[in-house]
Amino acid sequence: MFTISSGFWSQAADALADHWWIYLLIAGATVYAAIARSRALLLFSGFLLFVVMTVQVVALASDFEAGLNAHASASTSSLLSKQ
Repeated sequence: MFTISSGFWSQAADALADHWWIYLLIAGATVYAAIARSRALLLFSGFLLFVVMTVQVVALASDFEAGLNAHASASTSSLLSKQ
């Protein structure tokens, strides 16, 4: 089963959330590329946005997986203590 290392992805997502200016910079580059009709800059800023959002989604999935694992282990331990 594929397991995501939650430490790295959570730290990356926290770093991106703390540095909100990265999103502003990417949005500014996208708007500039659209106005200047620069296809290369538009593709590059789109790629950057894709990378940043991928880190956010993977971190969210990692946190969700950690929550499921914690819930499963708590449920298992409560079932074992009842026996």
